[in-house]
Amino acid sequence: MKTSFSLLFYLKKPKNYIKGAVPVYLRIIVDGKRAELATSRECEPELWNTKAGHMTGTKEDTKTFNAYLDKMKAGVTTSHTLLCGQDAEITSEAIKSKYLGKAEKMHTICEAIKIHNKNMEELVEKDDYAKGTLKRFEILERHVKDYLSYKYQKSDLILCGRTKAKIIRYSRRE
Repeated sequence: MKTSFSLLFYLKKPKNYIKGAVPVYLRIIVDGKRAELATSRECEPELWNTKAGHMTGTKEDTKTFNAYLDKMKAGVTTSHTLLCGQDAEITSEAIKSKYLGKAEKMHTICEAIKIHNKNMEELVEKDDYAKGTLKRFEILERHVKDYLSYKYQKSDLILCGRTKAKIIRYSRRE
């Protein structure tokens, strides 16, 4: 699936701003959804070029400042490329997490079924469910693995979306 991806550096003036240096932020935009990163750098608003997303000037400190922003932009772009290569879901938050090194653990279909079956096994031991019900879910696990192997030539697939694999604990209604 193709996604739109763009980056934008901008100044974020505080509400009670009068004058002085203003923090520079990086906005990551994927399919219209935004995530923001602080660059930990500040710039005078009169020295900022909005169209270029850089500080204007020819002094050494300006060149160093712009080089830092370019390096940050390259790092975020690399994070996007890596996520594309992993066939992961591409969102602005996922790219931000990958860049910051806080990548979420990916959950898989087979992992979700195993957790479900383990929970069902505990309920069978409590006599909430029959052993036949658990057997059907174990058969389901085998069928899903066979289908993934047949259809996608993979042993497992990553669950998409920001929601973690939530396995519902079943209990018999009284």
